[in-house]
Amino acid sequence: MRCMRVAILAVSTLCLLTSFSAAQSAPAVADTFSNSAQATKNYGTQGSLAVQLGSVSFVKFNLATLPPGVPINKATLRLYVDAVTTGGTFDVYQLNSSWSESTLTYKNAPVLGLSATNNNPTTISTSSLNQFVVIDITPQVQAWASGGTNYGVAMALVPGSGGSFSFDSKESTLTSHQPELEIELNGPAGPQGPAGPTGASGAAGAAGPAGPQGSIGLTGATGPQGPQGSIGLTGLSGPQGPIGFSGPMGPVGPTGPQGPPGPPGGVSPAVLVGICTLYGATPPSYLSCPSCSDGIKDGLETDIDCGGPTCGACALGLQCQQNTDCQTFNCSGGICQNFPTNPAASCPGFGAPHDNVTFDVTTNSCTFSCQGENYDVDGIPGNGCEVADSPTGNHTQNSALRQPDQSTCDGLPNGQIQGMLPSDFRVHNPTFLGFDSITGSAPDWYVVKAVDTSQFGTCPSDLRVTLTVTNSSSPTCYHLQAMTATGVYSGQTDNTGTLSLSYSGLSYPSGSDVFFSISNTCNTGPTPQNASYTLTYGF
Repeated sequence: MRCMRVAILAVSTLCLLTSFSAAQSAPAVADTFSNSAQATKNYGTQGSLAVQLGSVSFVKFNLATLPPGVPINKATLRLYVDAVTTGGTFDVYQLNSSWSESTLTYKNAPVLGLSATNNNPTTISTSSLNQFVVIDITPQVQAWASGGTNYGVAMALVPGSGGSFSFDSKESTLTSHQPELEIELNGPAGPQGPAGPTGASGAAGAAGPAGPQGSIGLTGATGPQGPQGSIGLTGLSGPQGPIGFSGPMGPVGPTGPQGPPGPPGGVSPAVLVGICTLYGATPPSYLSCPSCSDGIKDGLETDIDCGGPTCGACALGLQCQQNTDCQTFNCSGGICQNFPTNPAASCPGFGAPHDNVTFDVTTNSCTFSCQGENYDVDGIPGNGCEVADSPTGNHTQNSALRQPDQSTCDGLPNGQIQGMLPSDFRVHNPTFLGFDSITGSAPDWYVVKAVDTSQFGTCPSDLRVTLTVTNSSSPTCYHLQAMTATGVYSGQTDNTGTLSLSYSGLSYPSGSDVFFSISNTCNTGPTPQNASYTLTYGF
């Protein structure tokens, strides 16, 4: 393995070190390629990495030497072109499963994911021979450094492109220009350097032209007060101003001296004024208002100085009207009881279909999650996780749902698949294979066998696919990937939720499987989706 190269790029002004970037080079720890013509052969010891129709190269790098917590500014893949038979265009693709240099073959090779270059492929020509090509894969390396699993990347021809060329592998003995990942890090600012010596004074320059007039200066200090002038005539009276707002009620005054005996025949009636009580319909009278510290049950309290909307919760054994009146969040029979056996029963959504509800007695708070492939598409816990995915269990390539065989002889897109692709922002417990917590959804996978039904096996192998997504407020967020034995073809829906792919003369063999993957690529954010789709296809 090559030694790690580190270069420090420093920029300083007036002897002040402001920041630095560190460049690190990570060599390959595993590289190989697959070949459809030798579907069970392993090429892990070869000195070159082939890219052509039927051949895909794979490479993985060791990132363990990266300093933890240091942001990555840029990451580029550097490859050395050691052979060009025919020029062509290739791209670098993400990988979502593990592989081994010593065991990878065409039959067990990982499925190619999305473009790692944001769909910016690279063209190789005969002039590229014995030259390096450098490809920007910064977002992919940043994702690995942030905790994503490093399965490496793959190099493959883009759909519709021919070409046959190769790159040096780490086993190359002729030029030994193995694949490398060059990473530029953003380091912290260094300490301020010492001040340099003062330079010699230069000769005085010629006087420059007069500058423009400056802005008006600040107002000077106020001068001394002048003598008082004579009294002027009285002006006319202005109109009367509007009546002002009533001021706040003043505090209750101290209890006055006992008044004279009232008239015989009973006590003057009390009158309610809001939550206060007015005693004495005729003077002398006084107003009594409740508080949460007056030692009596009054106002909207459910017991003495507690409960209701204006005071704190009541302790165990005191009177209550609802759960929020009690410190234990359990009001039963008008009395605050101990914490209930199942306090979650008081949470929204408890007992609703396909959800999980728990209650934290230390914080008096509820938690809510969905069970498996059920989704809360309206974002309301009270009615549970109300939508079940359909179909289910087909969210990885290994669990792709098989469809009826399709002939390559009719040339018509007469195969059809319908399904749902719901998403939400809930935790799913238990979770399931294929679920992506970032998009809040899981891709749907299907597999169809392409069969040449002609008498002499002369029908061409084409690909015509249309995806239509409905019932989504984000119609551009859906991705279709079609995988044949000779290539991977993909695209994103437009603002009408539609995508069409059409390729002719693909030359994949009769009886081979064609895989389709439909996925949501957008962060679900605050808006869950209950999207449906229709996929029509023909070979």
